[in-house]
Amino acid sequence: SEACASESLGTCTLPVTQLAAAMRALGEDVTSQDAMKLALQSDAVDMQGRVAFSSFVALMANKVEGRETEEDLRAAFKFLDKDGKGLISASRIHRALAMVGVRMSHSEVEQMVREVDTSGKGQISYPEFRKLFAETAGGDK
Repeated sequence: SEACASESLGTCTLPVTQLAAAMRALGEDVTSQDAMKLALQSDAVDMQGRVAFSSFVALMANKVEGRETEEDLRAAFKFLDKDGKGLISASRIHRALAMVGVRMSHSEVEQMVREVDTSGKGQISYPEFRKLFAETAGGDK
């Protein structure tokens, strides 16, 4: 089944078995077992063994909370910003998600970018990336 059934981020899901790989792709040093424990403790896993995208972002935000959050977020952004231009394109996000097993169409990823792209450039800057994590966690970090 597809990771995203519609254009809404609320329907994007990741198999819990791919959670650790997704977290590692964002710069976290986490084992599969630790990622599974984190997901189960937070009730992020649904009855089909999948984690919603919004829950995944909240998990990431909670994982970095209480540590050098700014440093961790910058590391994740830098990982995705391979060319060092300070922007992450929908294509780059699409490839990164595909690498960790999240199947989304390019248009679904573009919609995800549009939801946080306040400048309308079609790319996410670091402040927009940071805002995505802060809003998903329910705070203003």
